[in-house]
Amino acid sequence: MHSSHSSDNHGDTSLDHKIINLFHNGNIQVLKETLLHEIEHVLMEDILKSTSGISDIDEREEAMIRLVNPRRMLCTSDNKELFAWIYGLDKAEVKE
Repeated sequence: MHSSHSSDNHGDTSLDHKIINLFHNGNIQVLKETLLHEIEHVLMEDILKSTSGISDIDEREEAMIRLVNPRRMLCTSDNKELFAWIYGLDKAEVKE
């Protein structure tokens, strides 16, 4: 998936090249939300395809969660500083 930059597109992900591109418009909150959105694309890679044969919606949902959860846990534990920044938990943004 690779799309061009437009006013509605703040980022894209190239799964083939393992690259997330962000287009910063000056709004840090939009940048953070876009990064999190693109990370979700990476986490969901192949999960929809691998669960497409499950016709029962509850079973499909359960399978998707079961597949994405370990990916999300690994991603967040391997990138603690990045996720602290995304969620505003880093020391630079914590206000007392």
